[in-house]
Amino acid sequence: MNLKSLVPWKSNKSTLSTVRPELVDPFVVFRREMDRMFDSFLYGSGSLFSATPAMDVSETDAEIVVTAELPGLSDEDVQVQLDGDILTVSGEKKSQNETSDDDRHYVERRFGSFSRSVQLPFVPEEGIEATCDKGVLTVRIAKPAEAHKQVRRIEVRAA
Repeated sequence: MNLKSLVPWKSNKSTLSTVRPELVDPFVVFRREMDRMFDSFLYGSGSLFSATPAMDVSETDAEIVVTAELPGLSDEDVQVQLDGDILTVSGEKKSQNETSDDDRHYVERRFGSFSRSVQLPFVPEEGIEATCDKGVLTVRIAKPAEAHKQVRRIEVRAA
């Protein structure tokens, strides 16, 4: 048996292709670009109907504040749940646009559920408040006394 035949880069008659399939087949390129375009339109951050809401988490000495952008939703459409140290914001987006003229009737509907979870650095016992105002959900979670950070200054000496 010729062992050189097992090493493809040493042989003059290599069967490995160095050309990528998308350079050979234009339909592969077209399909990939169409998939990317639809994914960015339906689920991207700048889309009209993003399935996942934008969420910010900030921390102060006294509390953790979770803010979620939920345009077009009321407080009845949103659920906030706490399971141990996992805070979950979920709900359903419903959008309907209806236009009628004498000769035509146009209805466009978009529906979708969403859910975002955040793991907290502690298990909250009490002091949790959620408000929804003009499509912005704000959840305030008070820190327990043992979760407050105590900052100590450490002296740095020359070696």
